[in-house]
Amino acid sequence: MIMLNLMHLIFDYLDRIIGVYIYGEIQHDMPWEYRGSIGHYPYPNWVLHIFFLDSSSACN
Repeated sequence: MIMLNLMHLIFDYLDRIIGVYIYGEIQHDMPWEYRGSIGHYPYPNWVLHIFFLDSSSACN
């Protein structure tokens, strides 16, 4: 079975790309975080947030 890490772009309220959200079923060491099966992810998953700009403007 092939397991891939998937990525989403993170935008701020001005539609600028401020980071990436990487997630997948593959177990990783720190700085990855284990999230379990929550929300719309029906399987245990690991996530990593990488911000290029200030993340406090993401949800304004």
